[in-house]
Amino acid sequence: MAKVTRLLLIRHAYTGVKERLQKPTTSISAEGKIQAQKLAAKLLETENKIHIIYSSKLKRAVETAQIIAGVFNSKIKKTKTLNEIGVWTSPTQLHSPKTSPEKYEEELGLLHRAQDMAVEFLRAVSFEHLGEDVGVVTHGNIIRGIIAEALGAGVETVVRLTVNNASLSILEYDNLGEFFRLSLFNDTSHLD
Repeated sequence: MAKVTRLLLIRHAYTGVKERLQKPTTSISAEGKIQAQKLAAKLLETENKIHIIYSSKLKRAVETAQIIAGVFNSKIKKTKTLNEIGVWTSPTQLHSPKTSPEKYEEELGLLHRAQDMAVEFLRAVSFEHLGEDVGVVTHGNIIRGIIAEALGAGVETVVRLTVNNASLSILEYDNLGEFFRLSLFNDTSHLD
């Protein structure tokens, strides 16, 4: 019988700082704390049982994870595999293959490596926590990359996906089919 692991992909809450200006030590704002609390309440309402949360090591992700972990009394494991990558934060910042082919290839390579590492990490996490709900608090680029890879989409499609602060996306990992299925993407209904 197949056991499905649900990976709850959560983008860190709002910081009040423009994406390209955020540093590893950037905290979530007062508004971000409210966003994280609302998300935690929604997860609790929907009867998710999050026993463990994997988080980026960057402060804004850790703070978001701590708020959610507090509601579920769950353990947090930090990993640099989920840290933000500093390229392709928006279509307007993507270097063009026509105007700067070297920079484009460099950024494409960075994204591929980050994507591959994150997906392999989540495959291992899915096996380790087979049949459980696992929280994964990370960053927009990482979530976009994970979802693009999981769905077999090209890396270039990553910039076409919007991942809002404190949003929830759910990937289900089927251990028999050994593939990911996207069952929810960029849900922010708890912020209304």
